[in-house]
Amino acid sequence: MIECLHKQGLLNNSDAPQIQGRADEGCLLAIICGMTQKLWRSWIARMGMLHASLKTNLLAFRKKALYQNESEVAEIFI
Repeated sequence: MIECLHKQGLLNNSDAPQIQGRADEGCLLAIICGMTQKLWRSWIARMGMLHASLKTNLLAFRKKALYQNESEVAEIFI
């Protein structure tokens, strides 16, 4: 996934070591969008998404993130 995001221009070389080995996709996307994990979790809570369904909800977000540039992806969080 990291290589794919890098190819799409969502990550640069300085981001890769920061996220390497993180299993939590929510945390990965939070870092991409410049959010802390706490802020990511609060955003998920405000959107009414249960933590248990986080992975399912992220599948659609990940597809969207892979085909849009970083500024458009960040707009999702505003």
